[in-house]
Amino acid sequence: FVLHVVHIYNQYSMVRVKTRHLTVKVKTSTGVPLQAYQFVTALRKSIDETFGCFGLAQVDSSLHVSQDAVDKTLFKVRCLRETKTMVHGAITFVSQVRDARVVCSVIDMKGVVRSDRFKISRTSKKKRKRKAFESALGK
Repeated sequence: FVLHVVHIYNQYSMVRVKTRHLTVKVKTSTGVPLQAYQFVTALRKSIDETFGCFGLAQVDSSLHVSQDAVDKTLFKVRCLRETKTMVHGAITFVSQVRDARVVCSVIDMKGVVRSDRFKISRTSKKKRKRKAFESALGK
């Protein structure tokens, strides 16, 4: 009689959920910045129209939108890594929020956000520094 040792793997081991963070710039026709809940409602509607209720069910459980405190036209959209192409595609199809026409463009896509600051292009950073310097000089 030989005793065989069988390793049973734990079915309930922890699984790492990988997310992606998309930085989105939203320009409105009225010039008034959107609120985060308005953008996420339009994004969910776009996902539903583009990919149907199956696509919305895949994305909706992990979709999270936050707005930048300094630049109100920047939004950070967090979603699962597997659904980032669907979310990216749906963002491009968002064309109207309430009565305002909008243009949405994805500026940056990251796997890890190491700070609370949003991705801002280098030219925008230079313009901010220049404005701060000029205001300090009194121009």
